[in-house]
Amino acid sequence: MRFSTLVGLLTAGSAAAEVLKVGDFAQGAEFTKCIKITDFNTKSLADEVEVTDRAAEGGCCPEGYIPGIKHYNNYWGSMVICGFKDDGSIALSTSSSNGAKTCTYNKCYVVKMDITCADKSKMTLDGCCPKDQYTTDCKSYVKSASFFKEKVGYCLSYQKKYKLEGTTEKTDDQVTVDGVTSLSLTNLKAYTVCPGGWGSGSAAYELVGDAACVDAAGSHGAGALKFTKTTDASDPHTNCQAACSADATCTGYDNRASGCLYYKIAIAGSNKAATTYQCYKKVTAAATPAAAAPAPTTGSSPAPEPAPAPAASSGGAVTTSKYKFADAEQGAAFDKCIKISDFNTKTLDDEVDIADRESGGCCPDGFVPGAKYYTSYQGAQVVCGFKADGTTAMSTGSSNGKKTCTYNSCYVQKQGLACKEDTKQLLNGCCGATAKARTFKDGCMNYDYTLKTVYQNSYEYCLSYDKDYGTKGWSGTAEATDDQKDGKLVVENLYTYTPCEGGSAGGGGGDTATTSSAVRVAASVFGTFMIGILA
Repeated sequence: MRFSTLVGLLTAGSAAAEVLKVGDFAQGAEFTKCIKITDFNTKSLADEVEVTDRAAEGGCCPEGYIPGIKHYNNYWGSMVICGFKDDGSIALSTSSSNGAKTCTYNKCYVVKMDITCADKSKMTLDGCCPKDQYTTDCKSYVKSASFFKEKVGYCLSYQKKYKLEGTTEKTDDQVTVDGVTSLSLTNLKAYTVCPGGWGSGSAAYELVGDAACVDAAGSHGAGALKFTKTTDASDPHTNCQAACSADATCTGYDNRASGCLYYKIAIAGSNKAATTYQCYKKVTAAATPAAAAPAPTTGSSPAPEPAPAPAASSGGAVTTSKYKFADAEQGAAFDKCIKISDFNTKTLDDEVDIADRESGGCCPDGFVPGAKYYTSYQGAQVVCGFKADGTTAMSTGSSNGKKTCTYNSCYVQKQGLACKEDTKQLLNGCCGATAKARTFKDGCMNYDYTLKTVYQNSYEYCLSYDKDYGTKGWSGTAEATDDQKDGKLVVENLYTYTPCEGGSAGGGGGDTATTSSAVRVAASVFGTFMIGILA
């Protein structure tokens, strides 16, 4: 963590107070100071604010100061949020006994939301715009938190056209790079931030590490994924962000002295070849393997009031029948529901229990339609969310006990990867049935997720791609409108990173076996040799 623009020392009672700008912190940086409450409620990211240290005994902020606001699950709140424990849970406590105060804030982090309010003012550090001055696309709630006798106001906000983003796995909300822990805005589960929240292009950036950026294979990029050198001023490093945010293919940058260098690879780390410049990753770029987030369930109506009541169970018996996906035609439409325990443990060649959808379009309690298709990746072997225009979306809702679901079109996407220990890929796209201990073969990169249905049933799915995707190229076509034809999914047209090797559709129902390696790679495949070498 770097404190910049310190302009002096003040006195706050018996505590020394420093002056800084929260906007000078890296996005997601840990914050260990206390902010003056009047500044917290009136100042923005670009303004200087007074901060001071927490008490050496008891760990509390002095009177008139706070550490930030406890994170409110699923919502963006203030620009300094607290309560993060090592296991990903959230807790913040204060107590007083015989005049001695003790506070356990756990970890606090900076969440910079550069939101412009309707009156052209900037959102303040408490996450608020002036009364009635939120833009029409930004919804909000006014809240308050108590710190002993002091009551501090703050706001929660989310975008009108929201979706629940991030991952359901709380242990990945905090990431540690080179011994420095920060908050991952990619992984933190929350409704879509209001427009402008992450600056130009709705992108946020995270510090990855020292020197040049690299992908999972240690490459800086080649061919169509080759980096772009510029003379754009790189001091401060935030100067690089506008150009990267404006370019959908830009996945991050480094701030070397000669000028911003922009990357197109799936940034997974840095090469640590120098300490004079750093690698920064765009955390809201479309489908970058280093920051892959699960395909969230989208909402078709305004977000629920914070802490909504749990969904009710469907109840009643479910009529099922047996089905084997190996017998299905590759790309065939699928409008039934799969028993979750089968989806998580069975292969294409196994019989599974399937059931009809309910009157509101939802799968019954304990069943799933498949997993939402995740752009640019190979995922589950039954994928959903395909709209007629080629975009993907899924939504669920519940009102007065009635559940409604819009899964859009679901299809069979048989991959049949061979896994370690002479086993086969499961229907959920995973190798092996144990989360976080999958058995994909070497060279097959993968991500592991757990999601929930409208009935709050947990189910798992995996994303995968070839380790050497940067040199092997993309599979399919970039045009999404050709992904569906005549009521079927045209699997070979799906635009994804190079599929893992060793796949076969198997079974006896339909097209020829599908090899998930170099076949179907787009005609625009680029060369395999790097044209430039980074430090």
